Amino acid sequence: MQKSIKIAAVQMDAAPASARVRLTRAELLAERAARAGADLVVLPEVFNTGYIYSSSNYSSAESFQGATVAWMRDTTSRLGIHLADSLMLFENGQILNALLLFAPDGMY
Repeated sequence: MQKSIKIAAVQMDAAPASARVRLTRAELLAERAARAGADLVVLPEVFNTGYIYSSSNYSSAESFQGATVAWMRDTTSRLGIHLADSLMLFENGQILNALLLFAPDGMY
C-alpha cells in the first residue's frame, strides 16, 4: 500500500528580528500550511532569529529547553503536523546550527 505525505516548504524573510516577532510569523505560515493539508512543514534555516552570515548568530543560540523548542512542541501538537526547522542551539558547551524535527505528539 502506497502512502503519500504533503510537504510545505515555508519561505520567510531572512532579516534579523526578535524571536517573538519571527515565531509569530512562522506560526501564521505553519497554520496556513496545515490548513492546506500539509503533513510536514519545513521552516527556513535559523528561522527564529533571522540569518546573518557572521558570528553574531552565536549570541542567539538557545538551549534545548528554550522558547523556540517549546514553541515547536506546542505548534506541532496544536496543528497536528510534523515540523522541521533549524536554529542555533547551545548544547554541551557547543553552539550548533541544528535541524530539529518534531512530531504531532511533541516528540523529536
